[in-house]
Amino acid sequence: MSRLAVHAALPQASRDETARQDFVRDLRRRLAGMSAALPGRYAAVAPAYERTHGPIKDRHDARAALIERVTRGMAAGLEAGLDAG
Repeated sequence: MSRLAVHAALPQASRDETARQDFVRDLRRRLAGMSAALPGRYAAVAPAYERTHGPIKDRHDARAALIERVTRGMAAGLEAGLDAG
């Protein structure tokens, strides 16, 4: 039995519901731990961004750098598709 007192008005979770909640809890913990690894991902886009905009100062600049890289890649893919067609 859990450490919490059982109250008649509280719903009883099935095994499936408990498993889903455990999965979500573990996923959130994993994602929270990944935030420490994000600066390494910014390093991949930093050189191109710094050439045009200067050094990355905060998370807003890092996000802009990532978005710029993605949109540049999408535009190149669209142009390649138009050239092939």
